[in-house]
Amino acid sequence: MPASIGLIRGGKLRALAVSSAQRNAVAPEVPTVAESGYPGFEIDPWWGILAPAGTPRAVVDKVNADVAQVLRSPETQEFPRKQGFDALVMSPAQFHQLLEDDMQKWAKVVKSSGARVD
Repeated sequence: MPASIGLIRGGKLRALAVSSAQRNAVAPEVPTVAESGYPGFEIDPWWGILAPAGTPRAVVDKVNADVAQVLRSPETQEFPRKQGFDALVMSPAQFHQLLEDDMQKWAKVVKSSGARVD
């Protein structure tokens, strides 16, 4: 949504559906792909901060706490909402689970597609 909302609002692009599980608050009139006849379709992009394996837990926790504080500020929350996404705050464990879930999801997609590296 961030890349296209200006074009949608300007009438230069017609949104057919959003790939998330729920409609987007910026364009609530646009249905989800699932609502458009493809149940189970859900793609939610995310951004995160990663550290090298072996980074001390205290460092990971400190970076997470500092980033979470910034992301929770009203100023930081306002910008992404206007662009059509939310700045979510997760613990390192929650983010790890998101990564694991996405790797499993996309591994199934790649496997079922027959794609392979030559």
